[in-house]
Parts: sequence; C-alpha cells; structure tokens
Amino acid sequence: LFTLYVEGPRPALAVVFRFAALILFALVVTETTRASAIQDALVAALRPFEWLPFVSAEKTGLALAITLRSLPRLRLAVQELREAREARGLELSAIRLVVPLIVRILRDARDIADAIDARSWGAGEESAHR
Repeated sequence: LFTLYVEGPRPALAVVFRFAALILFALVVTETTRASAIQDALVAALRPFEWLPFVSAEKTGLALAITLRSLPRLRLAVQELREAREARGLELSAIRLVVPLIVRILRDARDIADAIDARSWGAGEESAHR
C-alpha cells in the first residue's frame, strides 16, 4: 500500500509480483527439497560468518529446521480452530482465530525451548526464553 500511495500503481504491481515470485520460489524449494538438506546448506553458507559474535550457523540451522517443521502444524492448528468455530456455530471473526492460534504458537515455542534446554543445546549459555 505504501508503494501504491507513494509511487503509483505500476511500481506497486511490480512489488506484488516480486513478493509472489519469492513465495512461489520458497514453496517450490520447500516442497522439492528435504528439510535436512536445506538446513545443511544454510549451516554451510553461514559457517564463514561465525567469527561475528551474533552468528551461530548451528543455531540458525536448528531454528530453520524447527520453523519448517512448525509450518504444517500451524496449518493444522488453523484448520482445527476453524472447524471448532464452525461446530459451535460462531460467525467468522479474526479474533476468534488469531487469539487461540497465538496461544498455541507460544505454548509450542515454550515446549520446544524446554526440549532444547533439556538436551543442553548451547551448554554453558543462559537460556534465552526465561
């Protein structure tokens, strides 16, 4: 919307097409490539930058793997919440979908963080989620 307002319809349309192309590319890559191969490629690409204090190739690879694993679960949660709303005869409402979805996402994130802590990932470092 900002590009449409500031630059006009043609540049805004170009932004929409670029964004759509990126989404399509991401879908093609994630559907045709094993998650472990994507994770390994990301870790290998980030290794030269580990001299920077804020770059950890292994942690970034783990974050990517968790994200890729979470996307189907997120899709399933949205479907379950929609079905529950319909079963109760409730009208369509973003709040009735978004709030329980955020609660589920935060609960899953806490469970994942606890599992990572239990496996002593980054032993010696203080947990970031507490």
